[in-house]
Amino acid sequence: RRYLSVAQSYSTLGLDASETTEKINAALESSAKVEVLSKVDSSKYAKASAYFSFANYAILACVITIICLIMSSFNRMEIRKRNLVSSVAISMMNRILLRNSCLYVFGVWLMYMIFGYFMAGGDVLFSNYGILFAVNSFIFCIVATTIAYLISQLVHGRNAVNGIMNVVALGSSFLCGAFVPLEFLPESVKFIAHALPSFYYIDSNYKIKALEGFSLGEMAPVLINMGIMPGFAILFVILASIIAKKKQRVA
Repeated sequence: RRYLSVAQSYSTLGLDASETTEKINAALESSAKVEVLSKVDSSKYAKASAYFSFANYAILACVITIICLIMSSFNRMEIRKRNLVSSVAISMMNRILLRNSCLYVFGVWLMYMIFGYFMAGGDVLFSNYGILFAVNSFIFCIVATTIAYLISQLVHGRNAVNGIMNVVALGSSFLCGAFVPLEFLPESVKFIAHALPSFYYIDSNYKIKALEGFSLGEMAPVLINMGIMPGFAILFVILASIIAKKKQRVA
């Protein structure tokens, strides 16, 4: 069958019988060496990547809603004035609230790790890839805490919390590839998404899935994304502190 297939290919070249026979024999004697360069089955980690990417919306929704609702109680005028005359400095009080918010967010992260064990599988979650997914999501949870803390300084009414949460959580999820894979998003959308921390979180999930090894060079893009996200957290904390001080002067 192979001989006939090769002969049919050379018959269209207009060669004589001897030349055709010679080329057919040479083609049959040659062999191609196939080398598989990728030793990692990325499809095995595709489910984990999709799960952690979709968690962008869930984490933001849970963190923003709960923290903002709690902080709105402290932002009520009568409560705020009472806190201002207390012996505890307002900066210290804000740090205490932020620290307790981080404890709540740690519980949220732990819950999603447990869900991830059943969704992605224990063999994936406890592998090197799973550890990177977990670290990446933990860093993003810290960023989500600072986002909620900043929003709580801007929004005082409980009724506005759900609206702000939907704008931030849904908007960043659509723009940054939580619902639609990044490769299907237009370049203009991805360019805008670079201004949001969710982009670096979700982009890291895709890059972790495609890792061939764990050398420093191969992990550099993931580590860069993980280093950018804390920068957003620091920026949000600074902005929230500035707003809190201005509100203190007004009060």
